[in-house]
Amino acid sequence: MKSLTPLLLRLIVPTAALFLGGGCIPGGAADPTGSPVPAAATPTVESISTFPPTFTFTTKTTRTATITPVTMTAGEDLSCGKGPHAILYEHIADIAEGEIVTLLAKAAPEYPGYYFARTAGGMECWLFGGGSTISGNAAALPVRDAPPLPEITITVQNKTFLYVVDVFIRGDDATGWGVDRLAGGFIAPEGTFTLAITAGFYDLQMRDSMGGILFEKDGIPIGPESPYRNTVLDYEYLKAFQNLSENYFCRVFIRPLAGDIPINLILPDDGIISPGEKVVLKTLAGFYEVRLYRCGDGGLAATINTV
Repeated sequence: MKSLTPLLLRLIVPTAALFLGGGCIPGGAADPTGSPVPAAATPTVESISTFPPTFTFTTKTTRTATITPVTMTAGEDLSCGKGPHAILYEHIADIAEGEIVTLLAKAAPEYPGYYFARTAGGMECWLFGGGSTISGNAAALPVRDAPPLPEITITVQNKTFLYVVDVFIRGDDATGWGVDRLAGGFIAPEGTFTLAITAGFYDLQMRDSMGGILFEKDGIPIGPESPYRNTVLDYEYLKAFQNLSENYFCRVFIRPLAGDIPINLILPDDGIISPGEKVVLKTLAGFYEVRLYRCGDGGLAATINTV
């Protein structure tokens, strides 16, 4: 660093000379009073060696973390819906086998294996990841709450020839059946009953007027995609008849007590039910009246009421 002393000397010396060149008397001369005049003092110049600090600015590099997306390759054709269950929530889109989607979040523990995803077309929906290949750290995905379950209308169609007098529906974790959803009413043959419930897992039981159980199933999922939204009671039974009389029967009339329907009665090839012979009736559940007519005179030989 260059010293500032020479420059300061050049600036200070002329100034001193100016003061000396005034009405001053040369050193050693006496003033008018006769007192000796001291010689002029030589000015002292102090070197300036202190300077403001020098600041050096450096550019700080900010590193941005790169987030690797989590993707899934569908191992089979998948259904993508409004929530984390393929039956309880409405269907939105189909994901073809081999299609790649981006996983945005995972479902809560009550819906294991479900992910909230974005398709290649930008659609966002829920799908099941079982059987598919996941690339990336799926465990680090945030947990996304499931949307509210939709309201579902279920329908019961009575295709039997019995009266349904009790319909019980309970959550699959309940211990008692609770109230009868028919509230003292009934579903007549060919009748229909509807009920609005929240989608979920339910136990379902229906009974006829004799206390018999027409339908019972536990833990069934009821939602927009559930086959149990429309439950049809259309059970067929095989009913065997054996002719223990000495009569030959050439005509059989069968009438359900709840109404007339065509009945499929399997008769022998010759159209006659001989003594000791057995025939089988295949029909829907119900109460029936069976009339057997003799060959020859066509008279009524027997009337049987059966279920």
